[in-house]
Amino acid sequence: MPSLTAVVFAIVGGCILVTILLSYTIWSIRHDQAEIQRQWRSHQRTDRYTHQHLERNQRRAQRVNPVFAMPVQDFGEQKECLLPVCDNKNLADVHISEELEMVELAEKVVREFEAR
Repeated sequence: MPSLTAVVFAIVGGCILVTILLSYTIWSIRHDQAEIQRQWRSHQRTDRYTHQHLERNQRRAQRVNPVFAMPVQDFGEQKECLLPVCDNKNLADVHISEELEMVELAEKVVREFEAR
């Protein structure tokens, strides 16, 4: 039969091992949550920048020709996307390129109108 000290050391050692495992698990969960928050904040900054860029292009299009005035589309709306990965960044790139095309078309119309 094992001695009392061996049993006590085994119990204490087991408790220490469980404490170390729980501490690592808690640290790992907190680390993962911090990484998720960093990615979420980065995504929010990207959306905010894209939205500001889109609004700036719309204001420029409105200055050139008010016919092209249209409301800013909310990024919350889902659009059908022909791209393999359909996310807000791809949609924002599509919106920005559409806005730039509108500005170029508006400038062309103004140049033709002024030429007459």
